[in-house]
Amino acid sequence: MAVDCTMPTPRLPRVPGAIRVGERARWALNAGYPLTVIRAARGFGKTSVLVSWLRAARDGIRSIYVALNERAGSEEGFWATLAEALDVAGVATDDELLPRERVVAAIEQLETPLRLVLDDFHHAAGRGGAASIDDDLVDLVRNHDGFYLVVAGRLPRMLETAGSISVGTAVLGPEDLKFTADDVVALANDIGVQLKESCAEQIVADLGGWPGAIRAGLTNTDPENVVDERRVAGYLEAVLNDHGSGELRDFALRTAVPADFDSDLAMILTGQQPGAMLRLLRNSGFLRVVRDRNGARFSYYPAIRRALRQLAKETRPELKKQVYEALMSTAAEAQNPALVLHHAARAQRWDTAVAVVERNWMQLLTTDPQVLLRTADGAPTRVVQDDPRLQVVRKHRAVLADPERSPRTPWPVEDDPGLAAVLADWLMAERESADGEGLALVLWGVANLRGGNPDAAIYAFNRARVRGHGAGDPALMTLGGVCLALAHALNGEPELAHQMLREPDVRIALEPQPAAGSAGTMLSIAATVARALIAVDRADPAAGEAVRDMVTTHERNDLWAMGVFARAQHAAHGETPEEVFRQANQVRAALRQAVPGSLAQAVLRSALVELLIAGGMAGVASGIEFRLDHAVEWTARAKAYLARNRFSQAITSARHAVEAPRVSLRSLVEAHVILAAAYHGSDQLPEARVVFSRAVALAHATGQRRPFYLMPRAVFDLLGGADPALQRLWPASGPDPATTGAAPLPTLTMREAEVLRALEQHDGPVGIAGALGVSVNTAKTHLRSVYRKLGVGSRNEALAVLGREPNRPGAGH
Repeated sequence: MAVDCTMPTPRLPRVPGAIRVGERARWALNAGYPLTVIRAARGFGKTSVLVSWLRAARDGIRSIYVALNERAGSEEGFWATLAEALDVAGVATDDELLPRERVVAAIEQLETPLRLVLDDFHHAAGRGGAASIDDDLVDLVRNHDGFYLVVAGRLPRMLETAGSISVGTAVLGPEDLKFTADDVVALANDIGVQLKESCAEQIVADLGGWPGAIRAGLTNTDPENVVDERRVAGYLEAVLNDHGSGELRDFALRTAVPADFDSDLAMILTGQQPGAMLRLLRNSGFLRVVRDRNGARFSYYPAIRRALRQLAKETRPELKKQVYEALMSTAAEAQNPALVLHHAARAQRWDTAVAVVERNWMQLLTTDPQVLLRTADGAPTRVVQDDPRLQVVRKHRAVLADPERSPRTPWPVEDDPGLAAVLADWLMAERESADGEGLALVLWGVANLRGGNPDAAIYAFNRARVRGHGAGDPALMTLGGVCLALAHALNGEPELAHQMLREPDVRIALEPQPAAGSAGTMLSIAATVARALIAVDRADPAAGEAVRDMVTTHERNDLWAMGVFARAQHAAHGETPEEVFRQANQVRAALRQAVPGSLAQAVLRSALVELLIAGGMAGVASGIEFRLDHAVEWTARAKAYLARNRFSQAITSARHAVEAPRVSLRSLVEAHVILAAAYHGSDQLPEARVVFSRAVALAHATGQRRPFYLMPRAVFDLLGGADPALQRLWPASGPDPATTGAAPLPTLTMREAEVLRALEQHDGPVGIAGALGVSVNTAKTHLRSVYRKLGVGSRNEALAVLGREPNRPGAGH
């Protein structure tokens, strides 16, 4: 058919302002389907889209635009409205027929194509007869090739499904009409508003691309805040009224309380089968859906959710509490204490909230400290005053609110009612009741120590000790001091731990205590484990005695695991090969009893790596698997790589350890030592010196010496030189891991260390002299001195002392 560009434009309503039509909608309308359906909620710009398209249409098809109103609410009124519109447009109808027959007859007699556009189609027979009208319209389209029908309305109709089955149909829904960020920027430019792209993106995300709400907001005086909350609320109220369903209103208000929900939760909150309601709300463009392996989850766009929550507050104030009580029950069934507490506080069920805090104190501190803060902030003063844990939260909110000082810990922490009871008994030894805040502070420290956050643990233990001093509570002072000493020792700060153990009120824990199972015995275990770790980390000659003097326990808890760790650390570098293998078996047994996925398990695995390396089984050590999401694991992996001369992998793993969040000083020093040795082994001497200097600085600051066992003595001498202060860092109380069972290596001068390093790449004095820029005779003199000190007679023997395989002369590593 030839296109008639002179075809008159139908009378169209005036649409104020600029119009934007998305590509998908424009394409579908221009495609010329026999039936086109536009269905979306109020405010999605259906009329604007129709007007823009009809004004630009050049396909030669005559169009008649009809805006339906309440008169079309009955079947008779609908057909009468269409008959009159056809008459006005010049399409003759027979006045003697009933309205429906007039329309049908007129369309049957068409000689040229006609497009009938019905806007506000939701008015069509809203009081009954909608199905009959839809069937008749589909029949007209199906039976007359020259008749095209376009309808736009707010509600789903049978027309969509019936038409899609029998004729070519295009259906445009809310997703096709929504604005993109580019649309918003373009629209803003059209109406003279300057808008940043980032602001447009935020607007689209907040409103879900809802055109009417966005257009209304762009007329605000503040272009950076274009979400008109009142307009959004008005649109929502109108949409809920359009559907005329009290059930839909109740469903929307209840499901807007949680941030998101699935079908099961929707049914719990509303008591309704959610399928039909979810379809209505999605068809209205208000719900977004995210699908994963667990199924579909729904959420309202932020501005829409705010409007629904405000509507509930104004019209159904009791609803919010009811919903949170239901959410509280579902969270309890899912064994999620943080969510139970969150919902209990929102429902103002303070008795439940306090019970959850008491029962799950340690877990909440390490998994979600923010929910504790919100609860303490929102609770009435009387509730906080009656609960010592909430008082701790309020008093120390600056620490809990700081994600750097009190982050979620990487290791799972379960509450320990038995530990809490034992510690409470200790604190009541000389008092009628335990100091609730002091106990809460100590348990806070224990939780973070188990969770791998030593800084927060040290803070909490210190505050407990300070509180004990202030209250004149010697039991709390001792408890806080012992815990503080153990925390410093585990963190790799032996000097600070040693100072704490020397305090008079802490030293008593090292004296004989009452029967096993008492808090006194627990403190003795903690204090003696701390003392053993201090001695081992400082490479104290009395480390063996300190390890043997640790108080033991038959309970397989974290304290017991730390004792196993201390013995393993000592055995790896300070005992006979037989003891190394015995302790390796002890660690393996302990691992079978450690909580899977816990920090204690990772620490024991790290100790096993060192024991296996010391026993000459570096290959077996490399096979130990780690989660690799914490510094202690990366460091253990780096040790295994270094022992097998896989220097690049050792460097990568050690770097991960250094860069890991909440890395302990123990792992930090070890990682720097490993890096220095690996850089040396891969011929990156400048990098090795820089990292080694950092390791030395950390060792001086903390008192650690043991980590230097991780590198051969000759490498230590090469990187450190003959500085007496630095040489004292070498842990001389035990053998070099590269020569287990042999005497400690002698100290080399700086030049002798350089000669030994050059010997790795050159097979004799000539090559060494060229590499170092000295005469051949000088090189020979230093080489003889090196051989004499090492007790060897050849290049290969000297390199064996270094723990290195002989290389082809002149080749790199």
